[in-house]
Amino acid sequence: MRMLETILGNQPVLRQIAQRIGLSQDQTAVIIGHVIPVLARGLKKNVQPPTGLYALLSALNRGNHQRYLNEPNTLAAQTAVDDGNAILAHVLGNKDVSRNLAAYTARQTHIGSHRIKKMLPLIAGVAMAALSKETERADSTAPLGGTTESVLANFLAADGDSPIADDLLSRSGKVFTP
Repeated sequence: MRMLETILGNQPVLRQIAQRIGLSQDQTAVIIGHVIPVLARGLKKNVQPPTGLYALLSALNRGNHQRYLNEPNTLAAQTAVDDGNAILAHVLGNKDVSRNLAAYTARQTHIGSHRIKKMLPLIAGVAMAALSKETERADSTAPLGGTTESVLANFLAADGDSPIADDLLSRSGKVFTP
């Protein structure tokens, strides 16, 4: 299962984000569909350096991100926004990339960029939750021939295939740091 499928398949998460931002679940799903490819590409870019994968795995192990999927009501807390903003800073590199992503998504969806900016940290937290869940699954299947690295690469591959992702991320050389 890919990151986008994991997130969109979790109706309580969609409902919680939609309620928090004041949008319908359908609008929320459309926005997530535009944002996830950029985040996935950013994550994929960040794990390329030799230490990047280990730093990401370390962040996943420390962050207790799965709570956003398992307990969607945690997305209502300010700590979810703070956590998401920290993730965005690591993945996208700077606020200009986040602003450009919000502006691009607003043009594509005809939903105000102010709402999308509010939603970005929540989507980032949920994306890390999906990645954390996949990492846990990969760890449990590793003896069967799959490695965490290969499973994560496949998990991020399809969701990161977006022409806009490379353009937005070309402004950022930031990589995941422990």
